[in-house]
Amino acid sequence: YIGTVRDVSTRKRTLEALRISQKSLEDAQRVAHAGAFVTDLVTGSWTSTATLDTILGLDAGFVRDMKGWARLLVPGVGDALRQRMEAAQAQGERHFDLEFQIVRASDSQPRWMHVFAELQTGPQGNALSLSGLMMDITERKAIELELAHHRQHLEEQVELRTRELISARQQAEAANEAKSAFLANM
Repeated sequence: YIGTVRDVSTRKRTLEALRISQKSLEDAQRVAHAGAFVTDLVTGSWTSTATLDTILGLDAGFVRDMKGWARLLVPGVGDALRQRMEAAQAQGERHFDLEFQIVRASDSQPRWMHVFAELQTGPQGNALSLSGLMMDITERKAIELELAHHRQHLEEQVELRTRELISARQQAEAANEAKSAFLANM
């Protein structure tokens, strides 16, 4: 018999540390309602983390290409995203963030997303890939819209009360003038 012995304890510790780190990252993404993505702009394919798949309502059969991505976007958003990326590339920006709406693949529910992305370019400045973090901010947007509605309502109430006060002041002044005129005539 011929055999070899190899100490794999370092490898096992490294794999365990990697597993723990991966679990921590997945937990953080789940808690933050955020997931990572990488888009190959040359082939048009993209990958995403399990958390992002859940946020977007994707299953294993969803085709992750530009047409698939376009189906997730609210009409008009695709053009705005493309223009923003082209502007970033033209200005030499590598990092940018955007807010936009998608429609979940699983239940057609609209969701607001905030994307923090980095554009990787080639030596000639051509776009190669886009990677980043996509966060579901639907709850925050709902609160913002509710606050805007309340703000508008309060502004309307202030305007109404101001008009009422002006009218009451004018009536009081008119009554005061009438009283003064009456007393002057007496």
